[in-house]
Amino acid sequence: MHDNPGFWDTEPVASLVAAERAWLESRRVQWPQALELWVHPAAVPAERGCVSLALAADGGLSGPMLARADRLPFADDSVPRVVLQHALDLRPAPRSLLREAVRTLAPGGHLVVFGFDALSPTIWRCRFTRRGMRRAVGMHLPARLAQLGGQLGLSDIHRFGFAAGDAPVREGGWPRPAYALVARKNSRNVIVLRRGAGAEAQAVGAMMPAANRHAESCR
Repeated sequence: MHDNPGFWDTEPVASLVAAERAWLESRRVQWPQALELWVHPAAVPAERGCVSLALAADGGLSGPMLARADRLPFADDSVPRVVLQHALDLRPAPRSLLREAVRTLAPGGHLVVFGFDALSPTIWRCRFTRRGMRRAVGMHLPARLAQLGGQLGLSDIHRFGFAAGDAPVREGGWPRPAYALVARKNSRNVIVLRRGAGAEAQAVGAMMPAANRHAESCR
């Protein structure tokens, strides 16, 4: 199924996506300057100032390079910051995308995951007003994703909630329509997370696509 642009142009979804980007821009001043890998649905505009890859529902990535979400073309521990903006909300989304994001993230780097909260009545209403959206867009429990992130080696995981309108961003609390999970990677990968990351793309900025060294050592 193809990504449906109508859903992302509908309020309050469009405002939530814009609010997420504005909030992250304000957070960047607290972090060291670093290149970002940003993965977002194909119907959502690309983010400027980073390596912005559009994710289609079939798992394909397009932008400065062509790749697949289950085979990110970057070496282990090589990307300073990774942002997944509703990339995990697509159906069917690659289950390995979060694992791949953690694999490529550099030690001490930040992973930011934006998503729709499965407990939010606002997003449920939005999904039911658009034909086919129940099959094209899913939702997750932030607590479950945070737990999975901890198992993959993330720490300092914080949750922030976004609401429509001028409501301020809130940390924790009652579920809001959209959320952000912000976490840091503890250390370098020490276990095999997956096999065979291809290195078919050219370098972008300071991020050099390379094979997964752990997968190579297992062959």
